[in-house]
Amino acid sequence: MNKKKTEKIITIAGIATIVAVLIIICYLSIVVKKGQIIKSVNYGTITMTYVDQNIAAISPMKPMDDQEALESANYFAFQLTSKSKTKQYIYFEPLKDNTLDKKYVKVALTSYDGEKETIVGYPKMVEDFNEYAPEYGYLIYNGELDSKVEYRFRVWIDSIADSKEVANTKYGVKVKAYGAA
Repeated sequence: MNKKKTEKIITIAGIATIVAVLIIICYLSIVVKKGQIIKSVNYGTITMTYVDQNIAAISPMKPMDDQEALESANYFAFQLTSKSKTKQYIYFEPLKDNTLDKKYVKVALTSYDGEKETIVGYPKMVEDFNEYAPEYGYLIYNGELDSKVEYRFRVWIDSIADSKEVANTKYGVKVKAYGAA
């Protein structure tokens, strides 16, 4: 091969690399808001991917019914990915610095396929979860995973609460996912 052909190939490869990098940067600037970091954590046989941190907090701090909460755009979104069919376990653990009594707090988990949400962890009061595993938290869902699923975890103040009782309080949970073959 002569020198000119080699130079052309190197130039084309360089331009293609620059274009690919620019496309990735543009995509990430659209998908990820300023200051957010995409994180991936491996838990056994699955990978959990989310933005910033795996914390879901109540926002706004006002009582609402299940329907309103499930239609709300306030949720913690994450993806679980597995390379082979595996059992998945999704837990939540209340944060230590919560000041709102859990008797007022509800949680739910939905899967999202890009078009619609499906409830997989039905709305339930936190105080009604019976089994707490210290290393994991409360189990909200378990099922089979054989590729990738996007989930949305919601936490809210139930409509039974009086607005005065929940004023100036906070409540959040850490969401965790584990896989087992």
